[in-house]
Amino acid sequence: MPQPELQDYIKFYLSGGQNNTEPDLSLGGQISQTQLADPLQLYDRLKWNETWYGYTDYRCIYVKNTHPTKTAYDMVGYITQGVFDGTGGDSPEFITFQYDPAGVGDGINSGVAFGPTANEETEPTGVNFPADPPETEDEAIESSMGHYELQPGQCVAVWFKRSVGPNVSVTGFTRAKFTVVVGE
Repeated sequence: MPQPELQDYIKFYLSGGQNNTEPDLSLGGQISQTQLADPLQLYDRLKWNETWYGYTDYRCIYVKNTHPTKTAYDMVGYITQGVFDGTGGDSPEFITFQYDPAGVGDGINSGVAFGPTANEETEPTGVNFPADPPETEDEAIESSMGHYELQPGQCVAVWFKRSVGPNVSVTGFTRAKFTVVVGE
């Protein structure tokens, strides 16, 4: 059952501990009090050596139902890939995601993501990312990594993996988009 009235109550938060305010340190562990407008704000601009030699990095956020009384049913997340700012071409990177195996909880005492990891290049234990990103938005929705029910105040941790192949001469910011829909 669609729940458009809840869409505005689904919020994104950093991980890395309750007081973390740095997206670069959003590497798992407890939910932060810092909210993100766009979850892929987590990623910095790629540097030439990262695109030349190839690079993979990870980030973790929490998706939280902030409504005071209503449960968000059948919540699904998906990513659509985009292009880099200023390049006019296809993105040389891809971003995939997977929910943390800790599942649903409050992000402090239960449902706490693995980590924090040692650094952004350390793959989180127990998180199995898909090999390839979907090519269309419909494919992205169909291949989303599960449907979740979040009661008021509950959250679920989501890990992102950004991969850039070697010998890419383009740098820039990602234009991929992570979308969460309630009641699809």
